[in-house]
Amino acid sequence: MQYGGVPSSSDGADLIIERALAASPEDPLWIVVLGAATNTASALLMAPEITPRVRVVFHARCARLWPERTVQFNVVGDVAAADHGPIRSAGAV
Repeated sequence: MQYGGVPSSSDGADLIIERALAASPEDPLWIVVLGAATNTASALLMAPEITPRVRVVFHARCARLWPERTVQFNVVGDVAAADHGPIRSAGAV
């Protein structure tokens, strides 16, 4: 994401939204983020109604240690996405 809070349109974000809308809070879509969080954060910004329908596993951040101990590719690749609230509110583990 070029700016925090401004989603980046992509096929990946669109796919996440499509699949999340087919999910439910009882049977959520699990998203495993293996790189930068751009598509996931963008999907949550573009369609905030999917938040209760997804669970995000993102190996990049620890709220207790942010930002001092998060110098790694997953964060540095897109700091705005990694630091965005929707990633945390989507149940990131």
